[in-house]
Amino acid sequence: MKTYYDRDSDFLEVIEAGHENFAEDATQNLALFYTEDDERLIGFALHNAKSNLEDLVYVPIVFRLAGLVRMYRDSAGITQKQLSEKTGISFRQIQNIEAGETNASIAALSKIINTFPDWDFSILIKPCDESA
Repeated sequence: MKTYYDRDSDFLEVIEAGHENFAEDATQNLALFYTEDDERLIGFALHNAKSNLEDLVYVPIVFRLAGLVRMYRDSAGITQKQLSEKTGISFRQIQNIEAGETNASIAALSKIINTFPDWDFSILIKPCDESA
């Protein structure tokens, strides 16, 4: 999964690579990406990300977590290695979380939240709204 955040424009994108895809607007600021062949949800793009986190209810949790960690890490100006060192989470696990390749344990998420209490992860506990 490719995770991208542009801090200057506050644009967040998370998408599985290697698929022909199309996008549909879920909200004014959120576009959802689907595969051309089976219309499976494979990612999202969120404009004005920090002020529109509530729009992520239309996105599966693994995509939300990957995007949030990337966005907050980039906003703080720290590398994955620095995030690993600050939280005590292995560098590889940080990479996997941002790549959407793992479900982070509650212990790992707790370490991130305790290290960076101003990072808002509350959207992770909201159920996915598949009506978009």
